[in-house]
Parts: sequence; structure tokens; C-alpha cells
Amino acid sequence: AHSTYIIQLLIIASNGCRDSITDTVRVYPDATAQFTYSQNPLCKLPSIISFNNLSTNASIFNWSFGAFGTSLDSLPHLDTLSVSANFQATLLSNNIYNCPSSVTLPVHFEAPPVAQFQFTTGPICNGKPLSFTNLSVDSLNSQWLFSDGGSSSLPSLQYTFADSGNFDVTLIVKNDSLCTDSLTLPVYISPQAISDFTFVQTPLCSLPSSVKFDNESTNADNYTWSFGQLGGTSLLPNPSIDTLTNSTLFNVTLIADNAHGCADTLIKPVKFIAPPIAAFSTLPDTVCLGSPIFFTNLSQNTSVAFNWMFGDSCASTHVNP
Repeated sequence: AHSTYIIQLLIIASNGCRDSITDTVRVYPDATAQFTYSQNPLCKLPSIISFNNLSTNASIFNWSFGAFGTSLDSLPHLDTLSVSANFQATLLSNNIYNCPSSVTLPVHFEAPPVAQFQFTTGPICNGKPLSFTNLSVDSLNSQWLFSDGGSSSLPSLQYTFADSGNFDVTLIVKNDSLCTDSLTLPVYISPQAISDFTFVQTPLCSLPSSVKFDNESTNADNYTWSFGQLGGTSLLPNPSIDTLTNSTLFNVTLIADNAHGCADTLIKPVKFIAPPIAAFSTLPDTVCLGSPIFFTNLSQNTSVAFNWMFGDSCASTHVNP
């Protein structure tokens, strides 16, 4: 629609003469650019942004969607978006009278979230924390569920399972539109080897004497022994040392391992006590009655107790009587 106006010009000269002219002017309304948009569906792909053209007094349209192209349609739509994006949409509305109008509005496309995560590779041993890295796309909130009863709302985290065995880990992610996605992955937690051993010396009071090791490790298949100051190693489950003749103190290290690489190390001090060997000398070895005789204790492998008996009902517990 337009408005029509009659324009008249009347002129009068100095001598009183007059003249006039009349013309018609048509005034056409400006176009008014306006639009809204909607995304449908919200929570799955493909998802389309539809633009609702609310322009008035317009029949010619030129849309610009920034990096996402242009359109001359009255009611265009975008169906190529797959990840969340923010951009400016501009509508230039015009009519046949070339009375244009434009409007620019921000547009937000929200892709549905995709749950993704990864966790530590290699041996996963009971009692050790496991790192979970959240790789989800287009998500705002995260919820972790562990089949041993644990949970967390942290984006990424370290988690220690309560025991060894097979478990499920579920990550649930959500975006601003409350769209959700989830991913569940299995995790196997290997039993942790626990290194332990005892030892015994047998026989105690004669040579040869051995130190025998009793392996009390659990959740282990492989063993590495190291005998410290004595040197030497062993891969036997229950080794022994048969070459000791003198009392000595040394450290024994046992590394217990299993097929999953969950090893444990224990170090214990071991004391070997050689059996005592009694010996002494006399000075002089021949004396007159009433003269002293000096005894030198030459015994080996003992420092605990001495008991001298002199054959005349006398005795002594001194080292060198």
C-alpha cells in the first residue's frame, strides 16, 4: 500500500499575474526487517536451524549467515551444522520500491553432546589411582558412575577402585538444553602382588648350616631375590643360602610380580649365626702348685656365654680367666 499526495504550486508575479501547477506524489512504506529462529530437533543430529521471516512491506530478501553462507529464500534453513556454533545472521529486506531495511541477530546452534573418555593404559593395579580424561564434545556437565559404587561430577579425575576385578565406568554428559549422552567402558583392575617372606637357619648348631627362605607372597607368579652384601640373586620361589660359615648380617630383597605387572618389593635384614667352636690356650702349660696359669679364649662364633671348668671343682664365666 502507498499514500498519494497532491502537490500544488501557485506563483504570483510582481505585476499580479498568477500561474499554478499540480502534481501527484506517491509515498511507499519502508520495508521492516525482522526474524526469529528455532533449532529442531535439539538432542540429535542432523539438526536444522529454521528462520522465521517476520518482515513487513517486503518481498525481496537477502540473508547472510557469516561463515555458513547466504540465502535469497524467504524462509531459509541451515542443515549443515554438526558442532555447537555462535554466529551473526543478517536479513536485508526490500520491496519493489527499493525501500530496504536490515536487522542482525546473534544465533546459537547447540549440537547434542557426545560422551567420550579415555583412561590410563598399561598395568592397572589394585590400590593405585586410575586417571580418567574427559574427551566429550559439546558438553557442559559431567557425571561419572563406577560399578563399585563410586561417583563424581568432576570433568576429569583420578579414581581408586575398592578391589580388583572387572568393573564398568559410565560417563554421562549434558548440555545447556539438557540433552544427554553416555558412554560405558569396561575396566579390569589387576590384583596387587604383596611381597612377604620368612626365613630359618637349619641346623642351628652345626656346619654346614643353611638359611632357607619361605616365600609368603600373595597374588604373585614371579620372584626376584637379591641377597645384599653377600651378592647373588635367585628366581626360585623359595631359595636357600648354603655357603655361609661365619656369622653375618645382610639385607634380603624380594620383588614379587604377577602377569599384570603389579609388583611389590620387601627388604628384610637377615642374621646368620654360625655355630660356636670352643678353643683356648694356656700360658704356661706346666706350673708348680700354687702358681697361676693364664687361659686365653680362642673360641669362634660366640660372644654370649663362657663356662670354664678346671677339673678341681672350680669354675669361671670370664672370657679369659
